[in-house]
Parts: sequence; structure tokens; C-alpha cells
Amino acid sequence: MQRHHGSKLIYFWQKPNKVLLLDGKKKIGYDGGSGWVLSSKKRVSKLPKGSQTELQMDANPLRYAHLKQLYPEAAAAVPEALDGRKMDVLVAPNDLGSTKFYFDASSHLLARVEETGESSAYFKHVTDFSEYKPVDGVMFPFRIVHSSTEPGVNEQDLRVSKIMQNVPVKPEIFRKPSSGAVVLGGKR
Repeated sequence: MQRHHGSKLIYFWQKPNKVLLLDGKKKIGYDGGSGWVLSSKKRVSKLPKGSQTELQMDANPLRYAHLKQLYPEAAAAVPEALDGRKMDVLVAPNDLGSTKFYFDASSHLLARVEETGESSAYFKHVTDFSEYKPVDGVMFPFRIVHSSTEPGVNEQDLRVSKIMQNVPVKPEIFRKPSSGAVVLGGKR
């Protein structure tokens, strides 16, 4: 997977919700209970609040195939148009607002997740899924774009170059590293 600016990313995902992201010499992980970051200087810190969802969304965009489990209160809403295409819409309440799911009415593929109130009642976070291609009989989005109305949050444009399924992965790669100085935020 590549970011818009060309840096290469590698994601490992193991069900139900473990993720490891390799970004150059930096590692970002979620072990199913908590997230961590290992910097290129070998310092370990806690994954910033709100980053877990985005990390899991990028590593496993098919998690929304289990929408009823993730969002049991999701309900159908009035269809809308998105970029001139008809969309079927589902809406689920969250802590401070709602999460909307836009499915292309003709292909039935997830096109957008729009969250209002996930991190604040004032900001909207949008993830667009596009450029779907079949991988072992399953349609995967090969482009994932994150944007937000929250000040200071930059757009992220991820482009997938290759997906490999059922690669043997040792469970310990998802564990928080014990080496390096632990940094919980702020200055030292």
C-alpha cells in the first residue's frame, strides 16, 4: 500500500482485530485491546485516540461486511447521490452523532463512511473507498482516502498495490514492544 506521496506501507491483519502497520522504520500496532507506536528511534508510545479505527479500516476494509455486528442499531435511510451516483444509505448512532454508510446502488460496494460525532460533535470524518478489484473472488478497494473537517488533520490518500491473503503471521508481531523508552505523550 502506498500513501499519496509515495512512501510504502505494509499492513498485517489477523482476525478478529489485530493490526500491524510498517511505515519505513516506524511500526504501529493494535493487539486487539490497545494500540502502540514504535518510532524509528525505538521509542514506544500509546496509539493516539481515534487512530485505532482508521488503522483497522485501512488494514481490513472488509470489516464492514459484518455491519450488523459492528453497528447493531444501523437502519436504512433515504437514498442519496454521491458524485452523481445513486447510493443506498445506512445510518448508525455513535457517541455524539451518527455514522453513515454509502453503498453504490448498482454495485452494492461500500463507497463512503461518514462519521459525525466520533471524536467531537463539531467535526466530520470521511473515508472514501474506490477502485475496487477482485482478489481471490472478493472485491477489495485499492484506494482509500481519509479526510476531515477537524483543523490540523491532513487528508490521507492510500493506494493499494498488492493484497496477499492467508499469509502465515506469528501472533507475537502484534504485541506491544517492550524494548525502548516508553513515552506516554508530552515532552520529556
